[in-house]
Amino acid sequence: MESEDSARESSPGPEPGQPEGEKEPGSVPAASGTRTRFKRVLWGRPIVTILVAVAVVLLLAGGWSWHSRSTFCASVCHGTMNHYYTTYTDNAHGASLHAKAGVTCLDCHQFNPVADAKEVGAQLIGSYSTPLKQRDFGDKFCLRSGCHDLNKTVHKDRIQKLPCSDCHAMHGTPKLLNSAQSIANSAGVFPNTYYNRSVLKAGQRGCNSCHKDALTPWLNYGASGATQWHVYWHPGYGHQDSFVEDCGGCHFTDPASYGVVANDLHLTHMQSPEFTKVYGGTCDSCHIVKPDGGAYTLWDIEKYNLFARTDDYTKALMSVRGIASGQPLGWQMDSTPKVSATFSQDVYTRLSTNSAAAAAENGLVPRDSYLIATWPLPGKWRDKDKWTLAVSGLGAKGTKTLDYSQLKAFKPVTKAITLECVVNTTGGSLCSNVRYVGVPLKQVFEKLGIKQDAAATCLNFIGDDGHWFYQDPAKIWSGQAYLVYGFYQDGKYQDLPMAHGGPVRLMFTDTGGLSNYKWIKEMTLTSDPTPFMGQYPIPSTGTQNQKDFAKALTHSLNVSVVRPSADGATYKLGEPVHLEGYINSWYGGYLVTKLSMSSDLGQTWSDFPVKTKGQDPDQWVYWWMDWTPTKAGTYMLKFKAENGGAYKMDPPSSLILTVK
Repeated sequence: MESEDSARESSPGPEPGQPEGEKEPGSVPAASGTRTRFKRVLWGRPIVTILVAVAVVLLLAGGWSWHSRSTFCASVCHGTMNHYYTTYTDNAHGASLHAKAGVTCLDCHQFNPVADAKEVGAQLIGSYSTPLKQRDFGDKFCLRSGCHDLNKTVHKDRIQKLPCSDCHAMHGTPKLLNSAQSIANSAGVFPNTYYNRSVLKAGQRGCNSCHKDALTPWLNYGASGATQWHVYWHPGYGHQDSFVEDCGGCHFTDPASYGVVANDLHLTHMQSPEFTKVYGGTCDSCHIVKPDGGAYTLWDIEKYNLFARTDDYTKALMSVRGIASGQPLGWQMDSTPKVSATFSQDVYTRLSTNSAAAAAENGLVPRDSYLIATWPLPGKWRDKDKWTLAVSGLGAKGTKTLDYSQLKAFKPVTKAITLECVVNTTGGSLCSNVRYVGVPLKQVFEKLGIKQDAAATCLNFIGDDGHWFYQDPAKIWSGQAYLVYGFYQDGKYQDLPMAHGGPVRLMFTDTGGLSNYKWIKEMTLTSDPTPFMGQYPIPSTGTQNQKDFAKALTHSLNVSVVRPSADGATYKLGEPVHLEGYINSWYGGYLVTKLSMSSDLGQTWSDFPVKTKGQDPDQWVYWWMDWTPTKAGTYMLKFKAENGGAYKMDPPSSLILTVK
């Protein structure tokens, strides 16, 4: 099409004698003539018109189709969107599951002219920052008709209290999980060797390889009442929420509980596309065949024993082949560690190791001790104004009662008691050391006129929650039983909270937590030897019966490392590594006599004697030490204790750390 200026130059000028501005009749101005000629060309040739229209439509349709595809984002906005396109196609992120299902970018990031215009403008002038702000679509969007159906997932019939994005993310990493990319070809907390990365695949095995926190989603997505009925709402002393031994205490010892959890865990993992496809999860992600040819067991338990055998046969077999114990995995060894240890039973000396999350638990967790809030709160709980205790049976001559004001009239006793769950596992966190305030039950019985009866061989008791248990009445008359109504938190007295058994709790020394009853309301002295739930014999004080009971239930001699609280801590070479924890010996009144540490996989041990003079058998021995490694590398430290009794720590507690 000609320009207006060229049109003027080519048009004839006025005839001689014709006034300027006048035109011949029927003449057309230059510009108008040009448009007319264009119209003649356009409308005079219908095929060309149709072809132009079709081309325009095809161009628009093609552009929209391209815009609808994921490749558009990466092609037009190269540096900005490449990461998001990669995560859509790399099989290592949740978005790749959408790609395989035929879900496009615009199916989630729906067309919005205003928002899209702003994004284009930001791209053109570079007024954006990377990574882009993560969008939260919300559960309602993801669960809309035609997309995800909660009833067709492993979360069917479950209480949903957490947003889906806590465990599921498309282009990034969920809050409660590690990314699949971060653990791929990783040795995890093991030494960074080819064998550990690519053969053993240590970084892709065990709860903590994927989960930053496995307990929170389990409680919040678990079966109805899971949070209420769970033994604890947060593990103590900063333990990671995926320390399998903290779960195993209950779930590995109770057949019914084990069956439920085992089935739930296998179903939720093996039916999850994210676990099997994004993370490449298999049975071996959680399990391993024992090196001795034994059963298929949990990686998180057996990982401390791999190539760390200390029996003479294994050491000799490896030695003749020029292999030191632990060498196949690349562990660093220190057979002569530079270390010293200190011990104390002062509740407030060292213990300030609770995690921030645990310390914030309803304001009930002291900084200097960890109280485990167990079992559901009773539906018919009585406060101190309505609390009463009824005692009947042999030696009571009827039913004797006691109310809260009568209990408080006794001279209070402050007693430090270590309370350890009977199923606390090696190195577990189900243990606390607290200064309680209360009254010896012996004094209460004497005041109520209850006499010791040789025929009374069992003290049955029940709480407001309906749960019941029993103990040997001999503990009452020997001064090992208390009715407690307060404790010290951060050195200050406070009444015992409801969550921890208040207003009054029954507590025994030299026994496990199972006998320390919350919300106590009734006691009966009887000769009925009916075992609790038909499983265990009555644990008579000081007898072989009691020792068998303790051995069957728990590690009655235990060492736990409180700091660092989990595997994987890193330290600088030449600087001391600070370690601390507790030793607890319960059942039998044995005193702790020795703590031992090994920094060469248990081949040699450094022993630290513990003074028994003045040692209180009713509370733990707290320890701390500073070890200065002389070589860089990844170490597996081991700890065990002795108490002068028949109990031996097997296996010892273990901790993995790296020195750089």
